[in-house]
Amino acid sequence: FSKLSRCKRRCQDLFIRLNGVTSTSYTYHQLRGSGASVSGTGGASQTYAYNFDAVTGNSAAADTVAGIILDIHDYANTTRNKTLRLFGGFDNNGSGQIVLNSNLFVNTSAISSISLISGGSGNWTTKTQFALYGIKG
Repeated sequence: FSKLSRCKRRCQDLFIRLNGVTSTSYTYHQLRGSGASVSGTGGASQTYAYNFDAVTGNSAAADTVAGIILDIHDYANTTRNKTLRLFGGFDNNGSGQIVLNSNLFVNTSAISSISLISGGSGNWTTKTQFALYGIKG
């Protein structure tokens, strides 16, 4: 179960919610690098799978493109909590970033919906694309 986001414009937030759950059922840890520095962060009791701010929005330089791959493990299993793994980044003419996230959705329900929410003050542009792929095993 993977999602690919390819967006035009400037970095902004992406919030991910599963099954419409808005309670504090999400935890995350993140590693981020910009070529000049590296940082790490984490959090528990979140109301969304981590706010990933490497999605390009409507205020970026022209032709800036971000790519994200999100894997949701055991999405159909009803006896396990769900693990999400996100890898993504972008280049903005030499300044950009790359991010690796790991998230836990503390809920054993099978995933039936994914909400992708634009955060911050910008919007995704009309050239933003999302694709959903799955493997039925």
